[in-house]
Amino acid sequence: MITGGAGFIGSALTQPLRIAGHTVSPLDNLSVTSTRPRPQDLQVRDVRSLTARDLDGVDTVVPLAALKSVPASFEVGGFEHNV
Repeated sequence: MITGGAGFIGSALTQPLRIAGHTVSPLDNLSVTSTRPRPQDLQVRDVRSLTARDLDGVDTVVPLAALKSVPASFEVGGFEHNV
């Protein structure tokens, strides 16, 4: 699973991992818009809504989800979102 899967790094990482034979589940809340193509099978949801059941069968999480704005990271909920 790649959280932040529609971001610059997440979207760029998805395809090579798939080419290498890995099953990849990209996830992003799309809070930041981009002109980059979104990965196939992108799950549009907030990473904070994930449950243990959502991670059944997932053996690796690449944690790239974070608030893009440093000042917003210090607002209420920012730390929780980034961690």
